[in-house]
Amino acid sequence: MGGMPGWLGAATISRIRGVGSLAGIIAAALRLSVRRQTWRRTTRRALAEQIVEAGVRAIGVVMLLAAVVGPLVDVQSRLWLAKFGRPEMLGPFLAVALGGELAPLLINLVLIARSGASMTAELAAMRIAGEVRVLDAQGLDPFAYLITPRLLALLLSVTPLAILFLLVAYPAGWIATALLTDAPGTLFQHIAELARHVPPRAPLAFVAKCLLPALVTSAICCREAFTVDRISDVPRATTRAVVSSLAAAFLLSTFLSILSYL
Repeated sequence: MGGMPGWLGAATISRIRGVGSLAGIIAAALRLSVRRQTWRRTTRRALAEQIVEAGVRAIGVVMLLAAVVGPLVDVQSRLWLAKFGRPEMLGPFLAVALGGELAPLLINLVLIARSGASMTAELAAMRIAGEVRVLDAQGLDPFAYLITPRLLALLLSVTPLAILFLLVAYPAGWIATALLTDAPGTLFQHIAELARHVPPRAPLAFVAKCLLPALVTSAICCREAFTVDRISDVPRATTRAVVSSLAAAFLLSTFLSILSYL
């Protein structure tokens, strides 16, 4: 028991330092992103490649996920709300459940699984191979060339992917309901009903729930990658990055949800 306060204090200080390091990475990357001299041709090419990897190549996975989740949520919501005698609550429920909660969270989970793990492993391999020192010797800022494009790529990809998710999920849910139950009205009526129940602050909360986890994910993955000194440490660093990113995504989503309902 005597060592418990010291252990808790050390753990707290470690967590605070970890959060501070993530904030420093994010702040430095965003600061570099608005400097004109950062965007040499090589950096612009690196950003384009990362956007293709993180955003464009995730479109198929996002559409498939939306085509599965949309019908599941829509059909189950209609059945249970009808059972409880509250079918009129369908519009508000779908607007909040899919648009306000599931879309940002699921897209961030997709980015963590697809891009976070590969980002950590790739940067760690580059560090071990000495490519970071080579970039520095060539006059390129390794931070601006390696970290800033990856952070911006996730930042620029997450919100469009979440919007795409909704554009597929809502119609897919309506189609599934029309096939399995009585016709729920036209698709236009369905979308209009959903739009009518979107809370005024929902768009801002939606964007925040998309962007903040993506920023933290990219910072976590870059930080973990640059702690690797041996090739045998890459799998452990990748696992730490994915687990920490998942925890951060859930915590941030929960915090922002609570904040938006206050």
